[in-house]
Amino acid sequence: MENYLKRELYEQIKKEDLIFDFLQESSLDGLWFWDLEKPENEWMNGKFWTELGYNPKEMPHKATAWQDIINQEDLQLATDNFYKHVADPSHPYDQVVRYTHKDGSTVWIRCRGLAIRDAQGNATRMLGAHHNITPIKELNEKLEAQNADLDQFSYSVSHDLRAPLRIMNAYAEILKEEYADNLDEEANRMLSNIIHNASNMNNMIESLLSFSRLSKSELNKVEINGGQFVEDCLAYIKSIQDISGFEINLSQDMPTLYADRNMLKQVGINILCNALKYSGASEQKRIDIGWKDHGNMTELSFKDYGAGFNMQYYEKVFSVFQRLHTQEEFEGTGVGLALCKRIVEKHGGKIWAESTLGQGATFYFSLIKYDTTK
Repeated sequence: MENYLKRELYEQIKKEDLIFDFLQESSLDGLWFWDLEKPENEWMNGKFWTELGYNPKEMPHKATAWQDIINQEDLQLATDNFYKHVADPSHPYDQVVRYTHKDGSTVWIRCRGLAIRDAQGNATRMLGAHHNITPIKELNEKLEAQNADLDQFSYSVSHDLRAPLRIMNAYAEILKEEYADNLDEEANRMLSNIIHNASNMNNMIESLLSFSRLSKSELNKVEINGGQFVEDCLAYIKSIQDISGFEINLSQDMPTLYADRNMLKQVGINILCNALKYSGASEQKRIDIGWKDHGNMTELSFKDYGAGFNMQYYEKVFSVFQRLHTQEEFEGTGVGLALCKRIVEKHGGKIWAESTLGQGATFYFSLIKYDTTK
């Protein structure tokens, strides 16, 4: 039921110009009303022009006034969308366009409109709004630049650390192979620790490099059989460790996934390796892999019955170099799940987890079923 105040306001606007003037002058958006039967005529409110640096009193209510200062490529985009909207009301007239401010700078405008039609369905007028998104655009560009700098820094540091680490590890290996018999038990133990920790450091660097490279990687989405995806992940894990003592339960009729095959495999391997690692000392060495349909999203779940974690520290789970267990309890780099999060979000999905300390954990991620942009 329509609110009576809305109807009352509508009637007041029709009777009192003062009320309409107040509404249009108070609007945070630029408003425009276009005569499609006499397309040279178009009314624009004051905000329309002040956002572009012009004095509204000096600007004519003519379509050519704004057509002269809009980016011409964007004008073509807006024109194409206009004709599509006029032909089909379900096609939205909604796009981001660039205008040239009076001072010469670029103003980013989200331009939306609605065709008003006569009894025969012919478009006779067009009502629209301009919303200035320049501050948001500039902030996004600044954040992207900062992220790019951070990724480049991570890559450079990681790359520069590899050479001395490789040399240190090589010398330690030579000492162990050629001089182990000349060293006492304590010296050999210390030497083994050097090699072990050098290997851990190398793994951390490799993980950090993978994390920094991801932002530069383009997605190559393809259809992937969900069951085969899990089998491929398990096949890789079996090639590097023995998991014969684990019970792996995979849901029947796994769905088709739409993702970058290599990136998705990284997600699956990381989640499964975590489940195996944290279940190693558990009496119930079992992992259940399932899925659910959520409209346009497919959700996958990986449940283990291992160590679990305290949900009080959940914010650390997907953060780089944040670990909920000590290195002595469970080895790891602290990058794997952060990498999973970045990959899943790059696909437009979500990743999350639920756990009870000592009772295992369930990790979930969701993916778009198909490419809705096509």
